[in-house]
Amino acid sequence: ESAVTAASSRLGSLREALEARRAVTGGLDQAAAKATLLAAQDARDRARAAVRRRTELDQALVRHDQETVALDQRVGALATRLAAERAEVGSLTARLAEDSAAVGAELDGRATVADRVAHVRDRARRIGAWLDATAAVLSATTSVDRCEADLAAALARAGLASAAEVRAAAVADATLQEWTRRVEQHARDLHRVRAALVEPTLRDLAEDAVADVVGAEARHRAADDVATSLAAQVRDRAQAAEDALERLRAAVDAAEHVRREAVPVVRMADVATAVGADNAKQLTLATYVLARRFEDVVAAANGRLTVMSSGRFELVRSEEREAARSRRTGLAMKVVDHEVGGERDPRTLSGGETFYVSLCLALGLADVVTAEAGGTELGTLFVDEGFGTLDPETLEVVLGELGRLRDGGRVVGVVSHVEALKQAIAERVEVRRLPGGGSTLTVRA
Repeated sequence: ESAVTAASSRLGSLREALEARRAVTGGLDQAAAKATLLAAQDARDRARAAVRRRTELDQALVRHDQETVALDQRVGALATRLAAERAEVGSLTARLAEDSAAVGAELDGRATVADRVAHVRDRARRIGAWLDATAAVLSATTSVDRCEADLAAALARAGLASAAEVRAAAVADATLQEWTRRVEQHARDLHRVRAALVEPTLRDLAEDAVADVVGAEARHRAADDVATSLAAQVRDRAQAAEDALERLRAAVDAAEHVRREAVPVVRMADVATAVGADNAKQLTLATYVLARRFEDVVAAANGRLTVMSSGRFELVRSEEREAARSRRTGLAMKVVDHEVGGERDPRTLSGGETFYVSLCLALGLADVVTAEAGGTELGTLFVDEGFGTLDPETLEVVLGELGRLRDGGRVVGVVSHVEALKQAIAERVEVRRLPGGGSTLTVRA
Protein backbone atom coordinates (compact mmCIF):
# COMPACT_ATOMS: atom_id res chain seq x y z
CA GLU A 1 0.00 0.00 0.00
CA SER A 2 2.79 2.35 0.83
CA ALA A 3 4.40 1.46 -2.46
CA VAL A 4 1.19 2.23 -4.25
CA THR A 5 0.99 5.50 -2.44
CA ALA A 6 4.56 6.37 -3.41
CA ALA A 7 3.94 5.32 -6.96
CA SER A 8 0.77 7.38 -7.08
CA SER A 9 2.71 10.37 -5.69
CA ARG A 10 5.40 9.80 -8.24
CA LEU A 11 2.86 9.52 -10.99
CA GLY A 12 1.29 12.77 -9.93
CA SER A 13 4.65 14.49 -9.93
CA LEU A 14 5.40 13.15 -13.36
CA ARG A 15 2.01 14.28 -14.64
CA GLU A 16 2.68 17.77 -13.22
CA ALA A 17 6.07 17.81 -14.81
CA LEU A 18 4.54 16.63 -18.06
CA GLU A 19 1.91 19.35 -17.91
CA ALA A 20 4.64 21.92 -17.18
CA ARG A 21 6.60 20.66 -20.18
CA ARG A 22 3.51 20.76 -22.33
CA ALA A 23 2.92 24.32 -21.15
CA VAL A 24 6.45 25.25 -22.13
CA THR A 25 6.20 23.54 -25.51
CA GLY A 26 2.76 24.94 -26.16
CA GLY A 27 1.08 21.61 -26.05
CA LEU A 28 3.28 19.98 -28.69
CA ASP A 29 3.79 16.30 -28.84
CA GLN A 30 7.17 14.65 -29.18
CA ALA A 31 7.29 14.65 -32.95
CA ALA A 32 6.21 18.29 -33.15
CA ALA A 33 8.70 19.25 -30.43
CA LYS A 34 11.46 17.47 -32.27
CA ALA A 35 10.55 19.27 -35.45
CA THR A 36 10.51 22.57 -33.56
CA LEU A 37 13.90 21.77 -32.05
CA LEU A 38 15.37 21.03 -35.45
CA ALA A 39 13.92 24.26 -36.75
CA ALA A 40 15.41 26.14 -33.82
CA GLN A 41 18.82 24.54 -34.40
CA ASP A 42 18.62 25.43 -38.07
CA ALA A 43 17.73 29.06 -37.14
CA ARG A 44 20.65 29.09 -34.72
CA ASP A 45 23.04 27.88 -37.45
CA ARG A 46 21.73 30.49 -39.81
CA ALA A 47 22.16 33.15 -37.11
CA ARG A 48 25.75 32.04 -36.53
CA ALA A 49 26.41 32.06 -40.28
CA ALA A 50 24.86 35.52 -40.45
CA VAL A 51 27.17 36.69 -37.63
CA ARG A 52 30.19 35.32 -39.46
CA ARG A 53 28.99 36.89 -42.70
CA ARG A 54 28.51 40.19 -40.92
CA THR A 55 32.06 39.99 -39.55
CA GLU A 56 33.38 39.26 -43.04
CA LEU A 57 31.33 42.12 -44.47
CA ASP A 58 32.61 44.46 -41.76
CA GLN A 59 36.16 43.48 -42.61
CA ALA A 60 35.44 43.90 -46.33
CA LEU A 61 33.90 47.31 -45.56
CA VAL A 62 37.08 48.36 -43.72
CA ARG A 63 39.21 47.20 -46.64
CA HIS A 64 36.88 49.04 -49.03
CA ASP A 65 37.20 52.22 -46.96
CA GLN A 66 40.99 51.90 -46.99
CA GLU A 67 41.05 51.34 -50.74
CA THR A 68 38.68 54.29 -51.18
CA VAL A 69 41.03 56.54 -49.21
CA ALA A 70 44.01 55.31 -51.27
CA LEU A 71 42.08 55.89 -54.50
CA ASP A 72 41.09 59.37 -53.33
CA GLN A 73 44.70 60.14 -52.61
CA ARG A 74 45.76 58.81 -56.02
CA VAL A 75 42.98 60.80 -57.71
CA GLY A 76 44.21 63.91 -55.92
CA ALA A 77 47.79 63.26 -56.98
CA LEU A 78 46.68 62.64 -60.57
CA ALA A 79 44.60 65.82 -60.51
CA THR A 80 47.60 67.78 -59.27
CA ARG A 81 49.80 66.25 -61.95
CA LEU A 82 47.14 66.91 -64.59
CA ALA A 83 46.91 70.55 -63.51
CA ALA A 84 50.70 70.89 -63.62
CA GLU A 85 50.87 69.29 -67.08
CA ARG A 86 48.03 71.50 -68.30
CA ALA A 87 49.91 74.52 -66.98
CA GLU A 88 53.06 73.33 -68.72
CA VAL A 89 51.12 72.79 -71.95
CA GLY A 90 49.69 76.28 -71.58
CA SER A 91 53.17 77.70 -71.00
CA LEU A 92 54.58 75.83 -74.00
CA THR A 93 51.63 76.99 -76.12
CA ALA A 94 52.21 80.56 -75.02
CA ARG A 95 55.92 80.26 -75.79
CA LEU A 96 55.11 78.80 -79.18
CA ALA A 97 52.73 81.66 -79.85
CA GLU A 98 55.36 84.18 -78.74
CA ASP A 99 58.00 82.56 -80.93
CA SER A 100 55.62 82.44 -83.89
CA ALA A 101 54.65 86.07 -83.28
CA ALA A 102 58.32 87.06 -82.99
CA VAL A 103 59.14 85.32 -86.28
CA GLY A 104 56.06 86.83 -87.90
CA ALA A 105 56.96 90.30 -86.63
CA GLU A 106 60.54 89.99 -87.84
CA LEU A 107 59.37 88.81 -91.28
CA ASP A 108 57.92 92.34 -91.72
CA GLY A 109 55.24 91.22 -94.14
CA ARG A 110 57.48 88.80 -96.06
CA ALA A 111 56.17 85.35 -96.92
CA THR A 112 59.27 83.40 -95.90
CA VAL A 113 62.49 83.83 -93.95
CA ALA A 114 64.42 83.64 -97.24
CA ASP A 115 62.43 86.62 -98.57
CA ARG A 116 63.15 88.51 -95.37
CA VAL A 117 66.86 87.66 -95.56
CA ALA A 118 66.98 88.87 -99.18
CA HIS A 119 65.25 92.08 -98.11
CA VAL A 120 67.70 92.56 -95.24
CA ARG A 121 70.65 92.00 -97.59
CA ASP A 122 69.24 94.64 -99.95
CA ARG A 123 68.86 97.04 -97.05
CA ALA A 124 72.40 96.21 -95.95
CA ARG A 125 73.59 97.14 -99.44
CA ARG A 126 71.79 100.44 -99.05
CA ILE A 127 73.48 100.90 -95.68
CA GLY A 128 76.80 100.40 -97.43
CA ALA A 129 75.79 103.14 -99.86
CA TRP A 130 74.88 105.32 -96.90
CA LEU A 131 78.28 104.67 -95.35
CA ASP A 132 79.94 105.60 -98.66
CA ALA A 133 77.88 108.79 -98.72
CA THR A 134 78.92 109.50 -95.13
CA ALA A 135 82.57 109.10 -96.13
CA ALA A 136 81.95 111.49 -99.03
CA VAL A 137 80.37 113.96 -96.61
CA LEU A 138 83.39 113.74 -94.33
CA SER A 139 85.71 114.28 -97.31
CA ALA A 140 83.61 117.25 -98.48
CA THR A 141 83.63 118.63 -94.94
CA THR A 142 87.42 118.40 -94.86
CA SER A 143 87.59 120.15 -98.24
CA VAL A 144 85.21 122.86 -97.04
CA ASP A 145 87.29 123.37 -93.89
CA ARG A 146 90.41 123.70 -96.01
CA CYS A 147 88.69 126.13 -98.37
CA GLU A 148 87.38 128.14 -95.44
CA ALA A 149 90.91 128.29 -93.98
CA ASP A 150 92.26 129.49 -97.35
CA LEU A 151 89.41 132.02 -97.56
CA ALA A 152 90.15 133.30 -94.05
CA ALA A 153 93.83 133.68 -94.90
CA ALA A 154 93.03 135.50 -98.14
CA LEU A 155 90.54 137.74 -96.36
CA ALA A 156 93.15 138.52 -93.70
CA ARG A 157 95.66 139.43 -96.37
CA ALA A 158 93.05 141.57 -98.14
CA GLY A 159 91.93 143.23 -94.90
CA LEU A 160 88.31 142.06 -95.26
CA ALA A 161 86.10 140.43 -92.60
CA SER A 162 84.03 138.02 -94.73
CA ALA A 163 83.25 136.80 -98.23
CA ALA A 164 80.15 138.98 -98.16
CA GLU A 165 82.39 142.02 -97.89
CA VAL A 166 84.38 140.75 -100.87
CA ARG A 167 81.16 140.40 -102.91
CA ALA A 168 79.92 143.79 -101.68
CA ALA A 169 83.21 145.38 -102.60
CA ALA A 170 83.00 144.11 -106.17
CA VAL A 171 82.47 147.05 -108.60
CA ALA A 172 82.37 147.63 -112.32
CA ASP A 173 85.62 147.42 -114.25
CA ALA A 174 85.68 151.15 -115.05
CA THR A 175 85.13 152.09 -111.43
CA LEU A 176 87.73 149.59 -110.33
CA GLN A 177 90.22 151.01 -112.82
CA GLU A 178 89.57 154.53 -111.58
CA TRP A 179 89.93 153.44 -107.98
CA THR A 180 93.02 151.52 -108.87
CA ARG A 181 94.52 154.58 -110.51
CA ARG A 182 93.72 156.73 -107.47
CA VAL A 183 95.13 154.09 -105.15
CA GLU A 184 98.24 153.87 -107.25
CA GLN A 185 98.63 157.61 -107.26
CA HIS A 186 98.03 157.81 -103.54
CA ALA A 187 100.45 154.96 -102.94
CA ARG A 188 103.08 156.67 -105.05
CA ASP A 189 102.66 159.92 -103.25
CA LEU A 190 102.64 158.25 -99.87
CA HIS A 191 105.67 156.23 -100.78
CA ARG A 192 107.61 159.27 -101.90
CA VAL A 193 106.74 161.11 -98.73
CA ARG A 194 107.62 158.25 -96.41
CA ALA A 195 110.78 157.47 -98.30
CA ALA A 196 111.88 161.02 -97.99
CA LEU A 197 111.20 161.03 -94.30
CA VAL A 198 112.74 157.72 -93.22
CA GLU A 199 115.59 157.04 -95.66
CA PRO A 200 118.93 158.56 -94.63
CA THR A 201 120.23 158.51 -98.19
CA LEU A 202 117.41 160.74 -99.36
CA ARG A 203 117.89 163.04 -96.47
CA ASP A 204 121.60 163.33 -97.22
CA LEU A 205 121.11 163.88 -100.95
CA ALA A 206 122.36 167.03 -102.51
CA GLU A 207 119.96 169.63 -103.71
CA ASP A 208 120.81 168.92 -107.31
CA ALA A 209 120.28 165.11 -107.08
CA VAL A 210 117.93 163.52 -109.66
CA ALA A 211 115.22 161.05 -108.40
CA ASP A 212 114.68 157.66 -110.17
CA VAL A 213 111.00 158.24 -110.98
CA VAL A 214 110.86 155.56 -113.69
CA GLY A 215 112.15 152.90 -111.36
CA ALA A 216 109.73 153.93 -108.64
CA GLU A 217 106.82 153.78 -111.07
CA ALA A 218 107.91 150.32 -112.21
CA ARG A 219 108.04 149.07 -108.63
CA HIS A 220 104.62 150.60 -108.00
CA ARG A 221 103.14 148.86 -111.05
CA ALA A 222 104.57 145.55 -109.86
CA ALA A 223 103.01 146.01 -106.42
CA ASP A 224 99.70 146.91 -108.02
CA ASP A 225 99.78 143.77 -110.16
CA VAL A 226 100.33 141.66 -107.03
CA ALA A 227 97.37 143.32 -105.28
CA THR A 228 95.12 142.77 -108.32
CA SER A 229 96.15 139.11 -108.49
CA LEU A 230 95.45 138.61 -104.78
CA ALA A 231 91.98 140.14 -105.15
CA ALA A 232 91.18 137.80 -108.04
CA GLN A 233 92.38 134.83 -105.99
CA VAL A 234 90.18 135.88 -103.07
CA ARG A 235 87.13 136.09 -105.34
CA ASP A 236 87.86 132.68 -106.91
CA ARG A 237 88.38 131.01 -103.54
CA ALA A 238 85.23 132.60 -102.13
CA GLN A 239 83.21 131.25 -105.05
CA ALA A 240 84.83 127.79 -104.66
CA ALA A 241 84.00 127.83 -100.94
CA GLU A 242 80.36 128.67 -101.68
CA ASP A 243 80.16 125.86 -104.25
CA ALA A 244 81.73 123.40 -101.78
CA LEU A 245 79.30 124.51 -99.08
CA GLU A 246 76.34 123.83 -101.38
CA ARG A 247 77.72 120.39 -102.22
CA LEU A 248 78.29 119.72 -98.53
CA ARG A 249 74.72 120.66 -97.66
CA ALA A 250 73.40 118.42 -100.44
CA ALA A 251 75.60 115.53 -99.23
CA VAL A 252 74.48 116.04 -95.62
CA ASP A 253 70.80 116.00 -96.70
CA ALA A 254 71.37 112.82 -98.73
CA ALA A 255 73.24 111.18 -95.85
CA GLU A 256 70.45 112.05 -93.40
CA HIS A 257 67.84 110.62 -95.80
CA VAL A 258 69.84 107.40 -96.18
CA ARG A 259 70.35 107.22 -92.38
CA ARG A 260 66.60 107.52 -91.74
CA GLU A 261 65.87 104.81 -94.30
CA ALA A 262 68.58 102.60 -92.85
CA VAL A 263 67.29 102.70 -89.24
CA PRO A 264 64.81 99.75 -89.64
CA VAL A 265 67.38 97.76 -91.62
CA VAL A 266 70.08 98.35 -89.01
CA ARG A 267 67.66 97.33 -86.27
CA MET A 268 66.69 94.16 -88.16
CA ALA A 269 70.36 93.38 -88.83
CA ASP A 270 71.13 93.87 -85.13
CA VAL A 271 68.34 91.46 -84.20
CA ALA A 272 69.48 88.88 -86.76
CA THR A 273 73.14 89.10 -85.69
CA ALA A 274 72.39 89.17 -81.91
CA VAL A 275 73.73 92.69 -81.26
CA GLY A 276 71.84 95.55 -79.69
CA ALA A 277 69.31 95.78 -76.88
CA ASP A 278 66.34 94.51 -78.94
CA ASN A 279 67.70 90.92 -78.88
CA ALA A 280 67.42 90.17 -75.13
CA LYS A 281 68.48 86.50 -75.45
CA GLN A 282 71.43 87.31 -77.75
CA LEU A 283 70.24 84.71 -80.29
CA THR A 284 71.25 85.07 -83.91
CA LEU A 285 68.66 84.19 -86.54
CA ALA A 286 70.66 81.10 -87.52
CA THR A 287 70.92 80.00 -83.87
CA TYR A 288 67.18 80.50 -83.40
CA VAL A 289 66.38 78.25 -86.39
CA LEU A 290 68.95 75.67 -85.27
CA ALA A 291 67.48 75.69 -81.75
CA ARG A 292 64.10 74.65 -83.16
CA ARG A 293 65.72 71.87 -85.20
CA PHE A 294 67.80 70.89 -82.16
CA GLU A 295 64.58 70.37 -80.17
CA ASP A 296 63.47 67.88 -82.85
CA VAL A 297 66.81 66.07 -82.60
CA VAL A 298 66.54 65.91 -78.79
CA ALA A 299 62.99 64.56 -79.00
CA ALA A 300 64.07 61.86 -81.47
CA ALA A 301 67.08 60.99 -79.30
CA ASN A 302 64.98 60.66 -76.12
CA GLY A 303 62.97 57.82 -77.64
CA ARG A 304 66.09 55.63 -77.80
CA LEU A 305 67.72 57.06 -74.67
CA THR A 306 64.73 55.96 -72.58
CA VAL A 307 65.32 52.37 -73.70
CA MET A 308 69.12 52.41 -73.36
CA SER A 309 69.10 54.04 -69.89
CA SER A 310 66.09 52.02 -68.63
CA GLY A 311 64.11 55.23 -68.24
CA ARG A 312 66.75 57.00 -66.14
CA PHE A 313 67.95 59.76 -68.48
CA GLU A 314 66.15 62.35 -70.60
CA LEU A 315 67.69 65.19 -72.67
CA VAL A 316 66.32 68.74 -72.58
CA ARG A 317 67.47 71.92 -74.34
CA SER A 318 68.81 74.61 -72.00
CA GLU A 319 68.73 78.41 -72.28
CA GLU A 320 72.03 78.70 -70.42
CA ARG A 321 75.27 79.71 -72.10
CA GLU A 322 77.00 76.90 -74.00
CA ALA A 323 80.29 77.49 -72.12
CA ALA A 324 81.50 79.65 -69.24
CA ARG A 325 83.44 82.00 -71.53
CA SER A 326 80.93 82.00 -74.38
CA ARG A 327 78.12 84.47 -74.98
CA ARG A 328 76.17 82.08 -77.22
CA THR A 329 72.92 80.63 -75.95
CA GLY A 330 70.16 78.45 -77.36
CA LEU A 331 72.08 75.24 -78.21
CA ALA A 332 73.09 74.09 -74.72
CA MET A 333 71.73 70.85 -73.29
CA LYS A 334 70.96 69.33 -69.87
CA VAL A 335 70.45 65.71 -68.81
CA VAL A 336 67.42 65.01 -66.58
CA ASP A 337 68.30 62.21 -64.13
CA HIS A 338 64.97 60.68 -63.06
CA GLU A 339 66.74 58.40 -60.60
CA VAL A 340 68.39 61.23 -58.65
CA GLY A 341 65.83 63.87 -59.48
CA GLY A 342 67.01 67.06 -61.19
CA GLU A 343 69.07 68.24 -64.15
CA ARG A 344 72.76 67.44 -64.69
CA ASP A 345 75.51 68.91 -66.82
CA PRO A 346 76.39 66.41 -69.60
CA ARG A 347 80.02 66.67 -68.49
CA THR A 348 79.11 64.87 -65.24
CA LEU A 349 78.11 61.67 -67.09
CA SER A 350 80.36 58.66 -66.95
CA GLY A 351 82.20 57.41 -70.04
CA GLY A 352 79.59 54.75 -70.82
CA GLU A 353 76.70 57.13 -70.21
CA THR A 354 78.33 59.76 -72.42
CA PHE A 355 78.76 57.16 -75.18
CA TYR A 356 75.17 56.01 -75.42
CA VAL A 357 73.81 59.55 -74.95
CA SER A 358 76.00 60.64 -77.90
CA LEU A 359 74.84 57.60 -79.88
CA CYS A 360 71.19 58.48 -79.24
CA LEU A 361 71.82 62.07 -80.38
CA ALA A 362 73.51 60.85 -83.56
CA LEU A 363 70.63 58.49 -84.33
CA GLY A 364 68.11 61.25 -83.54
CA LEU A 365 69.94 63.60 -85.91
CA ALA A 366 69.82 60.93 -88.62
CA ASP A 367 66.06 60.55 -88.10
CA VAL A 368 65.49 64.33 -88.33
CA VAL A 369 67.67 64.64 -91.44
CA THR A 370 65.76 61.77 -93.03
CA ALA A 371 62.43 63.45 -92.25
CA GLU A 372 63.63 66.85 -93.49
CA ALA A 373 65.06 65.33 -96.70
CA GLY A 374 61.67 64.02 -97.78
CA GLY A 375 62.23 60.46 -96.60
CA THR A 376 65.73 60.04 -98.06
CA GLU A 377 67.31 57.36 -95.89
CA LEU A 378 70.80 57.54 -94.38
CA GLY A 379 71.46 53.92 -95.18
CA THR A 380 74.86 53.47 -93.51
CA LEU A 381 75.95 54.24 -89.96
CA PHE A 382 79.44 53.75 -88.46
CA VAL A 383 80.07 53.72 -84.69
CA ASP A 384 83.76 54.10 -83.83
CA GLU A 385 84.87 52.85 -80.37
CA GLY A 386 83.19 53.69 -77.07
CA PHE A 387 81.81 50.19 -76.41
CA GLY A 388 84.56 49.41 -73.90
CA THR A 389 83.06 51.94 -71.44
CA LEU A 390 79.73 50.08 -71.28
CA ASP A 391 78.76 47.52 -68.66
CA PRO A 392 77.50 44.16 -70.04
CA GLU A 393 73.82 44.99 -69.50
CA THR A 394 74.05 48.38 -71.21
CA LEU A 395 76.16 46.87 -74.02
CA GLU A 396 73.39 44.36 -74.67
CA VAL A 397 70.78 47.13 -74.80
CA VAL A 398 72.89 49.23 -77.20
CA LEU A 399 73.51 46.26 -79.48
CA GLY A 400 69.80 45.50 -79.45
CA GLU A 401 69.05 49.07 -80.59
CA LEU A 402 71.67 48.81 -83.35
CA GLY A 403 70.15 45.48 -84.33
CA ARG A 404 66.75 47.13 -84.73
CA LEU A 405 68.35 49.73 -87.02
CA ARG A 406 69.81 46.91 -89.08
CA ASP A 407 66.46 45.13 -89.22
CA GLY A 408 64.98 48.42 -90.45
CA GLY A 409 67.20 48.30 -93.53
CA ARG A 410 70.27 50.27 -92.42
CA VAL A 411 73.86 49.06 -92.57
CA VAL A 412 75.52 49.50 -89.17
CA GLY A 413 79.32 49.33 -88.95
CA VAL A 414 81.00 48.98 -85.54
CA VAL A 415 84.69 49.70 -84.92
CA SER A 416 85.79 48.28 -81.57
CA HIS A 417 88.39 46.30 -79.63
CA VAL A 418 85.81 44.72 -77.28
CA GLU A 419 86.02 40.93 -77.52
CA ALA A 420 82.39 40.49 -76.45
CA LEU A 421 81.25 42.08 -79.71
CA LYS A 422 82.68 39.15 -81.67
CA GLN A 423 80.03 36.89 -80.16
CA ALA A 424 77.27 39.39 -80.93
CA ILE A 425 78.23 40.30 -84.51
CA ALA A 426 78.46 37.44 -86.96
CA GLU A 427 79.48 39.41 -90.06
CA ARG A 428 82.72 41.23 -89.32
CA VAL A 429 86.17 42.20 -90.58
CA GLU A 430 88.97 41.29 -88.16
CA VAL A 431 92.25 43.21 -88.29
CA ARG A 432 95.16 41.69 -86.35
CA ARG A 433 98.61 43.12 -85.84
CA LEU A 434 101.60 41.00 -86.89
CA PRO A 435 104.87 40.81 -84.90
CA GLY A 436 106.79 42.32 -87.77
CA GLY A 437 104.71 45.48 -87.74
CA GLY A 438 102.16 44.68 -90.44
CA SER A 439 98.60 43.42 -90.04
CA THR A 440 96.18 40.85 -91.42
CA LEU A 441 92.56 41.32 -92.46
CA THR A 442 90.01 38.51 -92.18
CA VAL A 443 86.39 38.69 -93.36
CA ARG A 444 83.98 36.55 -91.38
CA ALA A 445 80.36 35.98 -92.32
